[in-house]
Amino acid sequence: MKRWLWMAVMVASMVCGTAAAVPAGSVADTATQIVTLAGNHRLVMLGEYHGTAETPLLVTDLMERYSRDTAPVRLGLELPMSENAALARYLRSSGDADARAALRTRRSGR
Repeated sequence: MKRWLWMAVMVASMVCGTAAAVPAGSVADTATQIVTLAGNHRLVMLGEYHGTAETPLLVTDLMERYSRDTAPVRLGLELPMSENAALARYLRSSGDADARAALRTRRSGR
């Protein structure tokens, strides 16, 4: 489970550029609202404008929050099909630093 969470966080952070201009409280406030409104529902779908810094931060926050309980957490991402082989290699790996570095060097990770 931790490897899935790490991958989700890493891929979400790879998709966007720097997020230094995003107020930290706004993402946490939005995540709290989503968790509150979702209640017992286990499916949350988010849409976004490509290239924003806020959405990957929000997804990171939500994944961290939802991974605290014992229910499985899954994250679906829209990525080019050309990235499937690299993601499959990472998922077969131990998730160590070398595997993360190899995934980060992919074209979509820049």
